[in-house]
Amino acid sequence: MNKCLRVVFVYPDGHIEDIQEEFNNVDDAKAYGDRMVGMVYQTEEFHGGFGSRKRKPYYMIVEIKEKERVMIFDSRNQKKKK
Repeated sequence: MNKCLRVVFVYPDGHIEDIQEEFNNVDDAKAYGDRMVGMVYQTEEFHGGFGSRKRKPYYMIVEIKEKERVMIFDSRNQKKKK
């Protein structure tokens, strides 16, 4: 059985990007997603914030087994680090 992990990223304007890079473990996928969130925050701050129609960016990690896709992580449910 062939399986891999991918990151699905949701931008503040609502558009969704299915990242084509494949990851071997959840920690690597989370690190990638966290970096993307950080880059979006930096860009939005540079351009004046999220505005009223925009939402916070987030990502999901999806496990792909053959033709089945299962979400195994959603960064919106992640606890904040102190």
